[in-house]
Amino acid sequence: MKKMFFVCVTILFMGISARTGMACHVYFDPEKFEQPQTVGTIVTVTAIVEKEHRNCPLKDNDVTVTLSEQAEIVKESGWEAQGRKNIVNTFEIKILQAGTITLHVQRECQKKGISEASLEFIAE
Repeated sequence: MKKMFFVCVTILFMGISARTGMACHVYFDPEKFEQPQTVGTIVTVTAIVEKEHRNCPLKDNDVTVTLSEQAEIVKESGWEAQGRKNIVNTFEIKILQAGTITLHVQRECQKKGISEASLEFIAE
């Protein structure tokens, strides 16, 4: 009886812990810029969303992207599947003003919550 109770509690705990994970993992390439970027130049950044689940209910383009006012996106590839788990979008970002520039990517899953990441770099 004790053994059966222990097995039930273990299975319940595993189910709860599996439901509290992140929906997706978001990261950038490059991960960071070592040197300050110059105003007027265009930098290229790829955002990568690694799906946590094979059967994700969200569309590939269900991603929110925001960028600081000191820069603008002049070109992007659009969200495209890359393999079974990743969706990627490559941005060409023109630096308009000096300061700290932030590119923020967010994806919200109704089951697992919000996954997000930001890339900050300096423009001078």
